[in-house]
Amino acid sequence: MSNATIHRILTTTALCLAVAYASPARADGAIYPGNLDESSYLATDKERYQGHVIEACRLYIEAIEEARNTKSRLSEQEHVEKTEAARRCLIERIELYPDEINDTYWTQDGLYASPLYAALVGNDSSLVHYILQKGALPFLPDYCYTELQLSPEVQELLFHARNRYNILEICLQAQRAGIKIEGEKPSRR
Repeated sequence: MSNATIHRILTTTALCLAVAYASPARADGAIYPGNLDESSYLATDKERYQGHVIEACRLYIEAIEEARNTKSRLSEQEHVEKTEAARRCLIERIELYPDEINDTYWTQDGLYASPLYAALVGNDSSLVHYILQKGALPFLPDYCYTELQLSPEVQELLFHARNRYNILEICLQAQRAGIKIEGEKPSRR
């Protein structure tokens, strides 16, 4: 079985498990579906996310994107301070709400925010390591990686984290939860 096939199966399985354990509450892999008419609805949906991990993810991603924006009015030092403050906020929220480590916010364009995705946007190996240690599933849809420039260290962290998962065990858990896994079937080739 090729690495691409295994990756596709693992990604599908992880997403299925996240959906299976989703609930209206902000915990245990909740899915925040967003508004399909707006691509960044998270910023206005304060009732659902304010004060929780998803809000901190959004703030960190925004700080990173603003720091990379060449037309930003802030100085380099101000960018560093803003990004570091957003990073600390994300870590504090994860400490306060550890059961939200796999919370994910989706929009019409797909994945918009999750703790692991936020750390990958920042290409911050120590933050990626911390989030994986806290129990984040190391799987994201393939399209999430297209615009990310990940350092070799971050890529290695993800590789090792993914290798800790037994695909058969994940498939059995999904089956027990009543989830039908879509996509290619594993083969012995």
